[in-house]
Amino acid sequence: MNRFIQSLLVIFALVLWIGPQTVWSDSPLRGPAFDTNRKELTFFKPAWIQQPVQYQDGQKNLDLHVTLDQHFFLPGNRLINAYAKKHNLRVSVQEGTCGTTAGKLGAKAADIGGFCCPPGPTDRLPGLQFHTIGIVPNVFITHPNNPLENITMTEAQELFSGEIDRWNQLSDPKAKAFKKKVRPITRLHCKIRPGHWRAVLDNEDLFSPIIHNVGTIPDMMDSVAANSRAIGWVAHWLLEQNENAKRVNMLKIDGIHPNDVEAIAAGRYPTYKVLVLSSWHGAAAKPEADKLIEHLLSIKNFSPESRIIPAHLLRENGWKFDGNELVGEPGE
Repeated sequence: MNRFIQSLLVIFALVLWIGPQTVWSDSPLRGPAFDTNRKELTFFKPAWIQQPVQYQDGQKNLDLHVTLDQHFFLPGNRLINAYAKKHNLRVSVQEGTCGTTAGKLGAKAADIGGFCCPPGPTDRLPGLQFHTIGIVPNVFITHPNNPLENITMTEAQELFSGEIDRWNQLSDPKAKAFKKKVRPITRLHCKIRPGHWRAVLDNEDLFSPIIHNVGTIPDMMDSVAANSRAIGWVAHWLLEQNENAKRVNMLKIDGIHPNDVEAIAAGRYPTYKVLVLSSWHGAAAKPEADKLIEHLLSIKNFSPESRIIPAHLLRENGWKFDGNELVGEPGE
């Protein structure tokens, strides 16, 4: 066997051993996708640890109280209520944010908490365990007057950092004639948790000083739909649920469309939300909560409009799990 063929075989073997890699995954500007130090907090008093869940006013006579982040609420609420009806359970489901969920869990006022991000260090309360239902792609959106169709992840970082300030500086040929200045729209929520927008730039100091930071998802949609220079992001299924969906364009990232389930499941799409439910073990545990979460984890195919890539598909594609918790991307 000549040296050339030997070299090719070595390279091929290395590719197989290393697994799928992407340029964006090695970017020094990208924040952590998951928390690597998954240790429970230790400063809680024994009385708190031994305390059961206690519902707040107006939530009496329940079997379970669930709080869900707004990115998870619509599909999650439907699934939970269908399960509750079938099993004759009295379940209350509250819509909020990851902060709402964290507050309810910290007060031991919820049996199950739903996040749109991987849990961070401050979420790891004693007795709390996490279960990943799936992921949902984030989508970069622009105004319909913007001819751009594809953006690289590096270009996205440069747009939001201010390194690129005009649309015609991008590699997509369709943007070459679009000479307007860029107006980045951001929603920098959940700063203490890994993943989500931190997959673009790790922290708010890396973003351009000219960003327009909004507080809500409707504000994000409205801001992009009203400004031909704008770019923002939103979770895929929320884009389709919003009346402004027809007033914005959905971009490919590195040539991958947000509808490409196979590419997203394989870890080749760089930005996504992680849908996580928490449950208690120990004094606050409830068998009804464990059975409900077990049911949700067993779902192989969520409704197409939810855009949820289920956990079993992530496992099949080499994503890393610690029990039921997603803790790493393929190839890590």
